[in-house]
Amino acid sequence: MHKVENINKQKALIIYFSGTGNTKGVAKAYADSLESMGYSSALRSLEAYLERQEDLASDLKDVDILAVGGPIYAGNVPDLLIHWLRTSLSKITGREAGANKRIRALTFSTSAVIDNAHGVHSLSAKLKKKGFAVVGEQAYVMPRNFYIDKYAATPLEEQRALWSKMPEQVTSHLASVLGAGTAAQVQEQVQVQSNRPAMSALGLIGIDLLADVFRIMAKGMGKDYAASDACTSCGLCVRQCPKANITIASSNTNSTANAKAASKATFGKQCMLCTRCIHQCPVNAISYKGKTIEQYRPQF
Repeated sequence: MHKVENINKQKALIIYFSGTGNTKGVAKAYADSLESMGYSSALRSLEAYLERQEDLASDLKDVDILAVGGPIYAGNVPDLLIHWLRTSLSKITGREAGANKRIRALTFSTSAVIDNAHGVHSLSAKLKKKGFAVVGEQAYVMPRNFYIDKYAATPLEEQRALWSKMPEQVTSHLASVLGAGTAAQVQEQVQVQSNRPAMSALGLIGIDLLADVFRIMAKGMGKDYAASDACTSCGLCVRQCPKANITIASSNTNSTANAKAASKATFGKQCMLCTRCIHQCPVNAISYKGKTIEQYRPQF
């Protein structure tokens, strides 16, 4: 007997930016959990929109749930995500995109500590302004993946523990916000459920200023990235850099040594310090201030 596909499933769209994998793992858990609750889920990386592989207006058609998330960089989600959200929503509203109903929205973030995880407030404010019904905010504590300078990496056993309990945290949050039943049984939420306190004394302007300040700082700090002689010029970092900040120059020299040096990855002035290039280099050839960094491996 053939399984009959439910063509009347409510739809969920999960959009995320992830530097090294933590937020991607949480976004995938959102998609999986929503599927188990009866939704048809679509998972989209921010780069899919930035590179115009996907169209937000089309993706939002008939969507019932929109979830947007990113990592915390110095108190807020990256300026890249904030700017895209503002720009993309300029001609879209939560009500119009969903025809005769408001699209319910969820925001989430990932960080090594929760105290400075203000990013959900920033994302929620922008969605509310455009008419989305924000019903849930959640900040997830995940392993530290930014330790190129003064911080230490999360011990491996603690990393495993955080990854192990994260899916249940996602499921619990979604059940609390959307209801434990199927999508068809969910009632409209009026109050936002959040594991973060009300917006801090910084206010929304102050929170978004954190992202802007970090964007400027990152450009300067990114100048200390360098590729060692181990670089194979494979181009993975070039293809994966969300800011198109890495290039591999071709060499016109006949000297083998000079050709190798000239073909190494080089870094421009638009770094956002996502550290993706460091952690995903197949030969760990990218250093910071001359120091080789132990690579982080997300566990999902």
